[in-house]
Amino acid sequence: MSNRIETAATRKTSISRAEERTALNFEMAYQIRVAIDQIRFVIKAGESSPDDRAVILETRMQLLDALERLQSAERRFMSFSSACAQS
Repeated sequence: MSNRIETAATRKTSISRAEERTALNFEMAYQIRVAIDQIRFVIKAGESSPDDRAVILETRMQLLDALERLQSAERRFMSFSSACAQS
């Protein structure tokens, strides 16, 4: 009986880790996609109106947001990776 409980607990743990990995992969893909779109916007905006201060300010904000998204995704990935390595 004890062996069955241990096996069930092990399966549940491995399933929840797989679900966490899948969720993390989707989140990272989303954050990377948003960052890529923001960087493309900045490039196009910079090409179309290089002297417009409002556009320059907006492009800087977009780049900062893209950078923050990538850094956040990286931190979550590193945290998750180290948690998986420890278990």
